[in-house]
Amino acid sequence: MSEKMCGSNSTGMSSPISAGAAIKGLGVCGAATTADELGGLGLGWYYNWRPAQKIGPVAGAEFVPMFWSDLDVTGENLDAVGRSGATHVLGFNEPDMNGQANMSPEACLALWPRLMALGQRLGSPAPADSRWMEKFLPEAIRRGLRVDFICLHRYPDISDPEAADKVGAMLEDAHRRYGLPVWLTECGAADVSAWRQPQLAKPTRAMARRFLKNLRAVLARLPFVERYAWFADRVGDEYSLGTIFAPGAARITPFGKLYRDA
Repeated sequence: MSEKMCGSNSTGMSSPISAGAAIKGLGVCGAATTADELGGLGLGWYYNWRPAQKIGPVAGAEFVPMFWSDLDVTGENLDAVGRSGATHVLGFNEPDMNGQANMSPEACLALWPRLMALGQRLGSPAPADSRWMEKFLPEAIRRGLRVDFICLHRYPDISDPEAADKVGAMLEDAHRRYGLPVWLTECGAADVSAWRQPQLAKPTRAMARRFLKNLRAVLARLPFVERYAWFADRVGDEYSLGTIFAPGAARITPFGKLYRDA
């Protein structure tokens, strides 16, 4: 997904986020969302799939820049992120997807030293399918490139009562393979029956609430998960079951209240 749709390894770097840091975050793609709205959600962090924030500082929450694709890796963006005071940077967005960054592991590896040079803790590219990481990360380690934490996405079938456990199993597998902290940088209550698996049961708002509750419980017992971000602030169509804000000004949805209070 992206705005268009709405310890370290071998080289040593900064320490992982402290256990007391807020891990709850949000992907922000709605142009109408305000800093005050986000500030009322109790977030620890947020991002917007871009190197620079668009809505100004959010009270209590850290903005994390992302280099969405190779097109973002410009001298101007690198200089701005380096001077921004950000403590973390996210790598490329869904490089395994044609409609997203659409980058091979080799293309990501070639640009990676430019992101490393920024000095902030650096998150891996975030694939839609974790199998892409099996090609990228071992080669990054072999080359001595620094990756400080793994970023992953997952939109499960929320009609499955075990959906949250399956997300947790994916995160555990990544941590076990690579020994790095993990960020779940996109997860949401998508109606996957509408766009990927039409044979699945039609999800409901009750299923979305159950999934969020179960996901929070799963993440809370995985100490290597540093942060997670829900998708997203203002979205419709197949994502409407888990949208945080309604289209109108300053309107939080019932699901948004649940996320706020999580």
